[in-house]
Amino acid sequence: SRSGLAWLDEVDAPLGESREQYRVTLIGAAASLDLTCDQPSLVIPSTDLASVGGGAATIEVRQLGDWAASRPSQINLNLS
Repeated sequence: SRSGLAWLDEVDAPLGESREQYRVTLIGAAASLDLTCDQPSLVIPSTDLASVGGGAATIEVRQLGDWAASRPSQINLNLS
């Protein structure tokens, strides 16, 4: 969550949690990966991507709060 809840000056509102953390789930045809990161970006090594298989895949991102995880934000893509 974010403190202040307003985005008046077009600058990101401060974090309202004790830490910034995200759970990223990559669901592929052959397997899935669950990753955790403490910044709003993540680099997944090619060896990990290869383990989920090619073809259709889904990435889900949840922000982990002090009390619960957010609902997932999802994107579908094709891993070639």
